[in-house]
Amino acid sequence: AVLAPIVLALTGYYTHYTYKPVKSIAQQAKISAATVIVTGYSYGLLSAIPVVILIAVVLGITYVMGYFTFSHLVSEPLLSGYSGFLAGIYGTALASVGLLSVAGIIITADSFGPVSDNAAGVAEMASLPEDVRERLDVLDAVGNTTKATTKGYAISSAALAALVLFIGFIFEVLKVSQTYVGNVDVSAVLGSLMVVNPNVLIGALIGVTVVYFLASRTLGAVGRTAMEIVEEIRRQFREHPGIMEWKEKPDYARVVDIATRRALAEFMTPVVVAIVAPIVVGLILGWQAMAGLILGAILVGVPRALLMANAGAAWDNAKKYIEAKLDPSLGGKGSEAHKAAVVGDTVGDPFKDTTGPSMNPLIKVLNTLSVVFAPLIIAANVALGVSLIHGLLAL
Repeated sequence: AVLAPIVLALTGYYTHYTYKPVKSIAQQAKISAATVIVTGYSYGLLSAIPVVILIAVVLGITYVMGYFTFSHLVSEPLLSGYSGFLAGIYGTALASVGLLSVAGIIITADSFGPVSDNAAGVAEMASLPEDVRERLDVLDAVGNTTKATTKGYAISSAALAALVLFIGFIFEVLKVSQTYVGNVDVSAVLGSLMVVNPNVLIGALIGVTVVYFLASRTLGAVGRTAMEIVEEIRRQFREHPGIMEWKEKPDYARVVDIATRRALAEFMTPVVVAIVAPIVVGLILGWQAMAGLILGAILVGVPRALLMANAGAAWDNAKKYIEAKLDPSLGGKGSEAHKAAVVGDTVGDPFKDTTGPSMNPLIKVLNTLSVVFAPLIIAANVALGVSLIHGLLAL
């Protein structure tokens, strides 16, 4: 509950146009669209740093608090001698629950963004008076910030929950190993997760690759879908010239159909990869590689999600800053600076609305699947002799 408002404040600083980052991006629009994109991306990178540090600090504090508070209450025969470790993890789990205690407020704030954005779009399409659109643009800018802050909250809560689930995966490995092998040396099992273990390192690299693959596919999907929609719009203008003269109505349903169909089709590959990757890695390289994959995805996915969400919102609000004429030197709507900011906003939309949010479910899916399929992985590893790759090498 303490972490949530701090994350919201940090995200608001990097995404609202009353603060330096967005103003700096807007000033770069005087030069070119390229400098808008470069500056926005740099602030996106910078915005991930304090949140990640904050998550690390919260993890450390909650672990220590749990260690000293619950050590005498935690008892697990399989991990006798590790009661302090379990107590620390329990403290971190309680922190995750506490972070979710304000979920209702966060969901409400998140819904504000799409409502205000659509209201501004309706006003634009209906050619309402300029003063109405100016008021709605202010609400739209606030909505962009609320969307970014709630995404930061969601990512932070996912990071804490993912790390707790990771420990749950290790605990599941210990229990299943005891079932198949008998007495388990807990120290040896935990020691096998050291980064010097090649399987762990290989798994971590694969986890990083999965994150980047998902980012590539989601960004590429936006580009491919946009191209198909633009071609359809051009076709309608070409075959029905009366549209430009307000004599014919465009075929809106066709455009909506393209967007919906492409959205469903484009996510098939990333979803399959996210589901299959941890299982295949666990079967081929062993559960240690599976653990490495999860850690790699968490360590790369969390900061990348923050980068995408915050950079996209900053680009969007830089455009709103120019449109609101808060700095007369930028020229307002229709100026060269505004055109450059529109390019940045266009780049930022798939960042903040597609790729950034997709990191959250990816991390959760990888962790959940690891816990669910841990018995299968351990059984296969025992049957094949540690892992499939080790069995092949032995042959």
